[in-house]
Amino acid sequence: MFALEKNTVEGVTNQGQRRGVNQVVQVEPKNFIYPYLSKRKVAGYGEQVNEQVTNSITGNLQNLYAKVDRLSNPQLPAYQYYMNACQKTLGFVVTCVSSPNGKKACYVIDSFTSITVDNMGEGVANILGLLVDLSVAENRLFVIEEAENDIHPKALKGLLELIIEKSKNNQFIITTHSNIVTRYLGSEEGTKIFQVGIEYDKRKIPTSRVEKIPNTPEARRGVLEDLGYELNDVDLWEGWLFLEEASAEKIIREYLIRWFVPLLQGKLRTFSARSVDQVEIKFDDFNKLFCYLNLQPAYKNRVWVIVDGGETEKGIIEKIKSTYVPNGWNESNFRQFREHDFEKYYPDNFKNEVEAVLAITNKKKRQQKKMALFTQVESWIKENDEKARGAFEKSAAEVIEKLREIETEMTSSEMESEDS
Repeated sequence: MFALEKNTVEGVTNQGQRRGVNQVVQVEPKNFIYPYLSKRKVAGYGEQVNEQVTNSITGNLQNLYAKVDRLSNPQLPAYQYYMNACQKTLGFVVTCVSSPNGKKACYVIDSFTSITVDNMGEGVANILGLLVDLSVAENRLFVIEEAENDIHPKALKGLLELIIEKSKNNQFIITTHSNIVTRYLGSEEGTKIFQVGIEYDKRKIPTSRVEKIPNTPEARRGVLEDLGYELNDVDLWEGWLFLEEASAEKIIREYLIRWFVPLLQGKLRTFSARSVDQVEIKFDDFNKLFCYLNLQPAYKNRVWVIVDGGETEKGIIEKIKSTYVPNGWNESNFRQFREHDFEKYYPDNFKNEVEAVLAITNKKKRQQKKMALFTQVESWIKENDEKARGAFEKSAAEVIEKLREIETEMTSSEMESEDS
C-alpha cells in the first residue's frame, strides 16, 4: 500500500509499518509523473521564462508559457513533434513572443501582431498543457483527470490519437466522463477500463467502488450507456454502407435496395456522412466503436464506403485504403461512383432540372436547390412506384450494380463464417 504525503511516497507493509520510499521528483528530466489534474486551471499564466520555471512540474498550467517557449526552438528534438501536434489538434501552431514581464504563448499573425493564449478559449490551454508534456515525455507516467474538459470533440479526438501514439513508450492513467475518450482509448489493445461508483454506509459516509470492466461487449456497452452514448441498434446489422450525401443514402435505402437487392433489406445499414470531408472521420469513429465493444474489428470487410466521383473524393478513398488495406481490409470495400453528383443517376425525365441545379455556382443556393429537386423526385416515386422502378433501373444502373456486388460479397462472407 502506498500513500502520497508532501511529495513523498510512503509504503505501508502488511505489518502496518510505514517506510519512506523516495521523494517524488517534480523537476524535469528526473521526474517520473506528469500530473494533469482537474484543478489545472489558474487565474493567470506566469510570463517568466527560465530553467527553473520551464522544468518545474506543477500539476497546473501556471508555467505553460515557459514550456511552449522551450518547444519553439527548431533545434530541439521535440520541436517537429510539437508543431505537428498543434496542427493536428488545434489547427494552428502556438509559439511565444516577448511580453512586458517575459514571454507569452500565442498564435502569430505577423511580425508585430499576435493573439495570446490568455485571449483564447480555455480549451486551447488545456490542449497545450498536454501537448508540451507529450512532446518531451519518454518512459513516463501521465495521470490525467478529465482530458475532455473545455475541448471541442474534433480536437479531443486528435489529442487522443496522440496519447495512443505516445502510449508505446509511456503509461497513462486517465479518468473521464466522456464516451469519446472511453471509446477511443478503450478500443486499443491492452487498455484496462475501470468504473468508479459511489456507495454510502449507515453513517452516510460516501465510499468509492472501483470495478474492472470485463472484456465483453455487454459490459463495455453498459459503460457507454452510463456515459450517455445511445447505441440503439448498432449490433443488429450484418453490414454497413457509408455514403457521402443524404439524398443518395435515402434513395438507396428506401428504393434501390427494395427494388433490386431485396435480400439486403434488414441486413445492410446505410449511413450518410453528409459531406465528403466527414467520410473518413465518421468511418474511423465507427470502426473504433466496434473495436471498443468487441475488442476486435467486428465489421471488418463488412463495411463499404462509396463516395462520389472526383479527384478530391479519390484522395479521400486512397487515404482510407492506405490505413485499412494493410490491416487486412479488401480494397473493394472502398469505392467511388463514376458521377460526381448523385443527381446524375436520377431518371431522364428530370434531366433538365438536374442540369439547371448543377449549373448553380453558389454552393449554398445549389445545395438548397438540390434538396428541393430531391423532394420533387421522391414525390414522383411515391406516386409512380412501378414506373420509377423501371426508370431508375436504367438511370442508376451503376449504383444498382455496386449494390449487387455488395450483396455477393456479404453472402460469401456469411458462408465463410458458417464454414469456420
